[in-house]
Parts: sequence; structure tokens; C-alpha cells
Amino acid sequence: MRLLTIPLLLATCLIADSALAEEQFKMSIRVIHATKSGQRLDPSLMDLKADLAQLAFTSFKLLDGHSKTVFDREVVALEFPGSRWLEVRTQGVAKDGGLKISLKVRDLKFKAKAKVGAGSTVLLGGPPHQGGSIILAVTATKL
Repeated sequence: MRLLTIPLLLATCLIADSALAEEQFKMSIRVIHATKSGQRLDPSLMDLKADLAQLAFTSFKLLDGHSKTVFDREVVALEFPGSRWLEVRTQGVAKDGGLKISLKVRDLKFKAKAKVGAGSTVLLGGPPHQGGSIILAVTATKL
């Protein structure tokens, strides 16, 4: 009986891993230029209005963006001003259904881990840029 239990347990683990790997998310990464001059919100950032309003800036312009359907253990990279690259690696699905990610900007020696709740956004303050700052926004939507 004991010999039968181990293969059954292994098969159950493989099925669970398979189900996790099949979960899909749409990940959007946006590069935003934030300044304190004027009061402008790029129309393509309206979904982030409440989140951006909490920052110490008054004007927000979308510089670049990329969306991709991702699975577990995928890397999405996006270049932003200053010839820097943001790498976002998916790290699985949290118990509450959010997407676990790790973020890295090599040139800035920056690394962080976060959980993006389904349909929510993580904002990252970036380096100075043209009288303001770069804000990186990562949004995940479960498909």
C-alpha cells in the first residue's frame, strides 16, 4: 500500500503544477513621465487616475507601454528612458489569485518582489527624467 501512495502523491503534485502553469494573465507594463508642471493626465492613463493622484506629481504622460499574455516563470522586458531595461518575471499565483512577480532594473541595481492583485497595478518610482521622474506601472489581469 505504501508503494502505491508515493506514485499517487507524485501524480497529484504534477497535476497541480500543470494547472498552475496553465493560468494566464495579461500583463501590461507602462512607462510614465511624471512632473509637477501643470495638471495633465494622459487619456490612456485614466484607469490609474486614483493611484497616480496619490503621488507627489501633477502631470502624467504615457511614454511607452507593452502588454503580453504570460504564464508562470516568464520574463517580460521593456526599455525605458536612459537606455535602462525593466525585467518583470512571473513567480506563480498567490493564494488570493494575484500574480507574484519580481522586478529588476540592472543598471540601477534595483530588485523587488511584489504581488499584483487581479486587475490591479503596482507603481514603481523610477529615476529622474526631464524635470520629473519615470514611473513604471505593472498591471495584471487574470484571463
